[in-house]
Amino acid sequence: MKHETFDIHYPPIQLGCEKTSILYFDTIQELTEKLKENTSNALIVTDDVVFHLPSLKDFFESIPTENCLVLPAGEKYKTIETVLTILERAMKLSLTRKSLFVGIGGGVITDLLAFAASIFKRGARLELVPTTLLAMVDAAIGGKTGCDFKGYKNSLGTFYPASKLYISPEFIQSQSEDEFRSGLAEVLKTGLLFSEKLVLVMKDEKDALLNHDQRLLMNIIKRCAQAKAQVVEKDLTEKNIRMWLNLGHTFAHALETVLGLGTISHGEAVAWGISRAITLSESIGLCESEYREEVFSILKAYDWSTDAMYPKCRELKIENCSEKLIEAMRQDKKNIDSNISFVLQRAINDSLIEKISEDKIRSVLS
Repeated sequence: MKHETFDIHYPPIQLGCEKTSILYFDTIQELTEKLKENTSNALIVTDDVVFHLPSLKDFFESIPTENCLVLPAGEKYKTIETVLTILERAMKLSLTRKSLFVGIGGGVITDLLAFAASIFKRGARLELVPTTLLAMVDAAIGGKTGCDFKGYKNSLGTFYPASKLYISPEFIQSQSEDEFRSGLAEVLKTGLLFSEKLVLVMKDEKDALLNHDQRLLMNIIKRCAQAKAQVVEKDLTEKNIRMWLNLGHTFAHALETVLGLGTISHGEAVAWGISRAITLSESIGLCESEYREEVFSILKAYDWSTDAMYPKCRELKIENCSEKLIEAMRQDKKNIDSNISFVLQRAINDSLIEKISEDKIRSVLS
């Protein structure tokens, strides 16, 4: 007997909120005063570095102890176990899907807390306060959530945008130099993809940037937010152009996996990954050598590695490192079949996604 096919049609998925409002503040004090208006019964999640910032002392003291969860800082704690710790606290507080989750921290905290909020009773309210340059220009914007799993970067996660982001460049003054440079790598990536002006700022205003000029940082953060907003409004769940935001990341995530997550900063890995992606672009005839040299000059100016093999791999004497990197790349989330996909470039602000053979990948790793 032949049976009719029965289809169920669904409206577009509603991912927690209809929009993200980005609120900018010159000072942390202004930010926390605004944040206090909505957080009386919220679950506040931060890490033990941010929790002890003098600029946030009064804010955290105003939060009931049981409503503030302080997690260990660092990539090695970006695990499903930490997500479960957040969910256990939410259950203990008898929160509902209408309750508010607030993440205050860098990319690890914003990713973890957003993931927890997205799966708690099928979705709770979410607001984020990014405290690092990387989180302000990239990680907290656009709704990607997740945690690392089995040694692979962000291999578990959802798409779940925050309803509000509270941003103040004043947080950056308390960052370590390594963390700050990590964020600058994402700024360069955004510039190469979407904003020649950002690239020029990194070339021409390096000293002011490295001196944490507040006016310049605010301008850069806004430009990056606007660029990413234009992409995620068109492609929130990364079916098309949002994949471009992974320029350098296929190499970077593989490097982080091979070295051990947390061994080097994400931005350091991204900068090296950009050098490999541009070299790969040149090797298959997509871009001219002059463009590769232009990108390399910026990378070198900020002391980022452009070596074919990342120096730490040699320092740690990792055997068959190229093969291990390629093996890690096979697990990349962007792959849609057995081929490895890369974001490559013809020139500045001219990008495309290409499937690349493993032999060609090896050629830029040696």
